[in-house]
Amino acid sequence: MKLYGPDTSNAGDALEYLPRLLDDPLVSENLAFVAFHEYYPSDDVRAVRDYVQSRRPGLPVVITEYTSFGFGDLDDRQEANAQTGFALDIAATLLSHFRQGIDAALYWDAVDYLQPGHDAITRWGVLRGPADDFARRPRYYGLLQILPYLRPGARVWRTALTVIICCTRLPCAPLRVSRRSSWSTRTLCRSTSVSS
Repeated sequence: MKLYGPDTSNAGDALEYLPRLLDDPLVSENLAFVAFHEYYPSDDVRAVRDYVQSRRPGLPVVITEYTSFGFGDLDDRQEANAQTGFALDIAATLLSHFRQGIDAALYWDAVDYLQPGHDAITRWGVLRGPADDFARRPRYYGLLQILPYLRPGARVWRTALTVIICCTRLPCAPLRVSRRSSWSTRTLCRSTSVSS
């Protein structure tokens, strides 16, 4: 069994723990990956990635939680007050994280659920909860515009007019792009073929 950590609330805090984790051979050799949360685009993400690669080349760097906090109190039964804005914000954050060189990122949260301590069904999910038949929110379709292109070996580049996603280092499950969505992403892949 391997461990992950430090699982801090942001990359800047992770940088404070990494020397102790990676300089201890017992801990370092038993890390499956370095993990932390990061809710906003941040250059500290690249600093974590660079630090980890300088100490343990090849050790994956994973953001274990990202979302957007700018569209309501989703912990307290509120829906995001601007669904498209929310979807665009999480998409921009995800792309920023990959531009900074991370290996994987986990969105918070897949499905709405009763979160202990809040006494309410949260509204973070890309899918609504079981009482709503797991209905898809607009952010589900927004993420579908990106996720199919984050394949092993992918790199995310920013250009003046658009974001070009070109084939991460960790495998991702391929998803189909929804034809119902009005979003589009231009893609260019040199190392793998992409079907949509």
